[in-house]
Amino acid sequence: FVIDNIEECGQTCRDVTSTLSNQQDATAENVTVHTRILAGQGTDGDVVWRGSEDVGTLPAGESSTTTRQVELSFGWITVQTTVETADGSVTFTDERQVA
Repeated sequence: FVIDNIEECGQTCRDVTSTLSNQQDATAENVTVHTRILAGQGTDGDVVWRGSEDVGTLPAGESSTTTRQVELSFGWITVQTTVETADGSVTFTDERQVA
């Protein structure tokens, strides 16, 4: 999972483009991506944005790219993304400062 691009669409609005790649040798089934953006550093802050994307089936070596518009808060935010598949899940966490 990679954030490809972040573009401003307002003072606290961002268009975020991300790509999910299946780097395994087998097809990933029932793929869903859940993202939460929390105020502050760490995962204890208030949720300021939440979204999900049903990817479905992602063949080995293939990628899925999407752009979502999100509203953020000023200061530090924590972005927590969980990728779920039929075989399990993995969570990515990143902190960024919004000015």
